[in-house]
Amino acid sequence: MIVQKNILLFVSGVAVGGLSAAFVWKYLTKDDGNTLLKAVDHLKCWPNQDDTFEPKSIEVVSDRKDFENVLRNIVNQVNTVKVIGFDCEWTSTKSKANPIALLQLTTSDYSTYLLRLNKLGGFLPKELLGLLQDKAVLKVGVGILDDASKLMKGYGIVVQGCLDLRAFAARYQLTRAKGLKSLTKDLLGKELDKSMFLRCSNWDAETLSQEQIQYAALDSLSSLKIFEALFQRKLTKNPPCKDDITKAVHSIMWNMVKSSVQGLVDVVYKENKSFQSTRCNNIESSDKTRKSKGLPKTPQTFKAMKPHSTRQQPLYDNCRLLAPDDQLLSTCDKKKAHWYLYKGLAERVCEEPFTIRLFFEPSGRPDDDRDYYLYEKENKCVVCGSEDSYVRKNVVPHEYRRHFALAMKDHTSHDILLLCLACHQRSNYYDCLMKKDLQEEFSAPQGSLQAARLYEDPARRSVRSAGRALLIHGNDKIPEKRKTELQAVVKSYFDTDEITEDLIREASELETRIENETYVPHGEKVVTSIYKKLGTKGLMEFEKRWRTHFLNNMQPKCMPPLWSVSHNHEKAMRRAKEMEKEYSEKVNALASR
Repeated sequence: MIVQKNILLFVSGVAVGGLSAAFVWKYLTKDDGNTLLKAVDHLKCWPNQDDTFEPKSIEVVSDRKDFENVLRNIVNQVNTVKVIGFDCEWTSTKSKANPIALLQLTTSDYSTYLLRLNKLGGFLPKELLGLLQDKAVLKVGVGILDDASKLMKGYGIVVQGCLDLRAFAARYQLTRAKGLKSLTKDLLGKELDKSMFLRCSNWDAETLSQEQIQYAALDSLSSLKIFEALFQRKLTKNPPCKDDITKAVHSIMWNMVKSSVQGLVDVVYKENKSFQSTRCNNIESSDKTRKSKGLPKTPQTFKAMKPHSTRQQPLYDNCRLLAPDDQLLSTCDKKKAHWYLYKGLAERVCEEPFTIRLFFEPSGRPDDDRDYYLYEKENKCVVCGSEDSYVRKNVVPHEYRRHFALAMKDHTSHDILLLCLACHQRSNYYDCLMKKDLQEEFSAPQGSLQAARLYEDPARRSVRSAGRALLIHGNDKIPEKRKTELQAVVKSYFDTDEITEDLIREASELETRIENETYVPHGEKVVTSIYKKLGTKGLMEFEKRWRTHFLNNMQPKCMPPLWSVSHNHEKAMRRAKEMEKEYSEKVNALASR
């Protein structure tokens, strides 16, 4: 029996509009989604139910300084309601798509931010990168995983928590519309301008036109409003129970959002032509079991976010290595410990922790008890503390380290840390920015002709193409005039007047890549330039620069004890003369090329 009740809700510490509040909610106990939506509208909470189809504001960010005015607003709004309307634009030329030029974000208050990545050089503040990487923040759009993939490939920007609106609509059979324009028309009753003139315009232009700005802003705005409309339809169709309604409104809404999109986040959308719901009770069941139940196969997950394989075994075994007098020398992995035992160079002392004692005097001992290598290290991401999976991270990239003197290559495990996949990708993004700075600072280009060991010789490629054409089609398929032209290319290259089958075969197998005499690896150019300008101390500062770069950008929470930006520098300076000689030889060898 339905009765009228007055429910008094005192909610403390719930962020609605960024403030803690106490609500008195008179609720007529009618268990349907419409009643709850009316209450939400009365409290001015998300999801919004107004019919406006204009952004509250549009901010175009073309310079790093522009973030000073918008970053706080973005972060505050997303922390309040963890959903973002998301879209990207890029310029296509001659059937080739350029990197993403514009990233559009719309927050829950309908403020829209147009980030011109082509002008920013792919730079985004770490606070914004954190939001994009955070799986708890939903990014909603149509074909959004394609956009995320392009951001990863073009700029190394990690985007997680992506929800394709088409998949959400299909799960609950809320609409048959598929594209952004048709979804906007069906759910919002609005028309989106998707003319070829705007869609394929020059998004890399020096200044965006007012039409481009309006077009881009409405795309991300409509993505957010479509998501709100879909969720409201779902709520009306499948209302929550009365007990849930007695909880804080904001918490109710967000819990239902997460439940509604479970299994759809970071999943590639595949159109279901029969328009059947993909919802099932056992998401974790095998494809074989699902098929026997008449259900579609488990959706293909988005794998573009996993360019690195995770470690199958822990990096740190924390085995203890003792000197003959039982002084602790260092911790080590089990493989190294077992090698000493196998070679008869040590004896096993105990199993837990696994400890061995050497039979011989080691070449060196720790200077004191505050040595980095004496302490156990945890197998977890040093940035966020995740223990699910991790990848080794070289704090000083190998392309520079490999050109250091031997004294600076000792004890390099100090600069090998564990990061989870997401943190590793974010760290690589910052490394790319650092390398760009080094490229300009030391005139050490990457990806240019000078940076290529081998390059394709156009003349040789023409000869090989002519040889292959003559070898495969020379007898009957090539017109005589064209055949004569191809033969002339081959004879000219080999400086002969006679064309033979052996000559044609040799031409068809011609190596077209030739060695670049001006080739200097980027890392070698940077290291030798620093040495010539600043000497050995300059290279130690360079090493320190990379370590500081990692700490400042990643702000790790779980670093190993005694990890230091100046690690090994004091010991290396004792071998200064040795390093000077080694670096001088490297510089001379480079000059003689």
